[in-house]
Amino acid sequence: MRQPPMAVFIALAVVLVLAVILLPRPWNDLLSFVVMVALFVFVTQQERRTGRSAGVVKWLALGLAAFDLFLIVSFFTGRGAAT
Repeated sequence: MRQPPMAVFIALAVVLVLAVILLPRPWNDLLSFVVMVALFVFVTQQERRTGRSAGVVKWLALGLAAFDLFLIVSFFTGRGAAT
């Protein structure tokens, strides 16, 4: 099966980063949470498929997803910082 060009992946990553930056709260937190969970799942699948450890990438994605979840909950409970 033919792989898509690397430019497609780079363009998708740039669009996601811009969306996370430009969206207002809590939408940027929600999108960031979804992206980090997707990265964690992808890295875990690749670890199982290749047999090689992803190292810190997997745990960093999980930690950032947990932090985003904290930001989402604090926003909706009214305990978050006013931005």
